[in-house]
Amino acid sequence: MGQPELRRTLRMNKFEAITQRIQLRYHLTGLMAEETATYIRHQMKTAGLTTPLFSDSAIKLIHTETKGIPRLINSLCSQALYDAKPRNSDVIEESMIGRILVDAERQRGTVG
Repeated sequence: MGQPELRRTLRMNKFEAITQRIQLRYHLTGLMAEETATYIRHQMKTAGLTTPLFSDSAIKLIHTETKGIPRLINSLCSQALYDAKPRNSDVIEESMIGRILVDAERQRGTVG
């Protein structure tokens, strides 16, 4: 569930026996922009925060870059929180998200 790579793998002939045994299949699409904002705000509220931590523009960029996939939203937001703490930032702005994305892209380019 929720893993397109797994769906593609299971379509291979050598996995036909396993595929036949899977009774339930469901594909989740990414969240819409407003759902992403609601999701992030809910996560922050669950963590005990009472004031918005991510600016609206940061949330829009998070949604654009993650295509609304909760696992990716969580990862990017976590990185932003780690980045904001030593900077004593009260609000995570779009520019901070942009910097994290650039750093991540740089790391992917040097690792491979």
